[in-house]
Amino acid sequence: MAICVEQMCGVSSRDAGTALARAFVAQGARCAVIPVGLSGGGAAAAIADILDAPLDALVVTDDGTAELAVAGRRGMLLVSPRARQGLFEASSALVGHDVAAALQSYPQIHDLVIDVGACTWHDGGAGFLGALGASADVALDSGVSALTGLGVVDLQPALDLVADRNLVLVGSSDDVESPLTGLRGITSRLGTRDELSLERQLGLDTALQHLADACRRAGGGASGISRGGAAHGGLGFAALSLGGRVQRGLDVCSELTGLPDTLRRADLIITGCDELDFGRWDRTVVLEVSGMVQAETPVVAVARENHITAREVRSQLIEAAHSLRVEPARSASEAERLRVMDDITRAARSVAVSWFPTVSGPSERP
Repeated sequence: MAICVEQMCGVSSRDAGTALARAFVAQGARCAVIPVGLSGGGAAAAIADILDAPLDALVVTDDGTAELAVAGRRGMLLVSPRARQGLFEASSALVGHDVAAALQSYPQIHDLVIDVGACTWHDGGAGFLGALGASADVALDSGVSALTGLGVVDLQPALDLVADRNLVLVGSSDDVESPLTGLRGITSRLGTRDELSLERQLGLDTALQHLADACRRAGGGASGISRGGAAHGGLGFAALSLGGRVQRGLDVCSELTGLPDTLRRADLIITGCDELDFGRWDRTVVLEVSGMVQAETPVVAVARENHITAREVRSQLIEAAHSLRVEPARSASEAERLRVMDDITRAARSVAVSWFPTVSGPSERP
């Protein structure tokens, strides 16, 4: 059987999955635990666990924290910026500066996976590109409002910096399908949320289109309508322009672990998250994992708290969903981590017994 849950109860995906596995192993099952995570919600920690590389602090400033995990030639960068400016004046330059610092400190990095913990800008990744060496006939680090009238961009320094590296930006399921500009772009979605005037929306979208067109003319690998450009306020567009990719956290973890093959061989799949409810039902790994599974393989969801009805769960081809009701970790201490893991194992025993009622030795399939 396979266990792939995102972080829950205040512990990492790997710890939560290991705790669940203990309950099933006690009933004779063979378990494969695959760490998984969402953009800005555990993906970085899951990838670091897969690489067996701790997240070590690289840069800590008043504006944010950058953390880096390195394992051999693989590198993963997590940035959690806290911009002080308003949305339209904020810049993605914070992320770019941290990436540049990481590459300077660890030039051996080949695979650079960026997981942004928070997005407080709307600049199409212009600040990110500028921090990596790009220049233009307007300021790239002053937010989207400063991009009005942009006509020329020199991308070559940024392209040279990431050349021959595998650059991946972790985005949400919505972001990997959405472009930077147009009716499905980042400004259109903001207009609905923030009640921007139509004139203001058109002005912002036009400024971003100017950026997209200029980057395309400068040799960039994306246009304003490229899928994935919407990720993290347009940071996805910047990554695509530099020859990178925008992927879901689950897809990055899947590539590193061979998850599709594990799911194909499993006779039972356990997936889950911290909380299942209608407000975030489609923003968990539960639906993403279940969507990768062959119809004949049973999928069971677990969560600290489950508020989804059995009918809704089965409409998504998930056999059942269970509440563990484990008190989350009260601190980051080792004692609390072990306490939560023990509580998850105890809570999952009834689920394990319902699938493996007698202890008869390990099953034949993972």
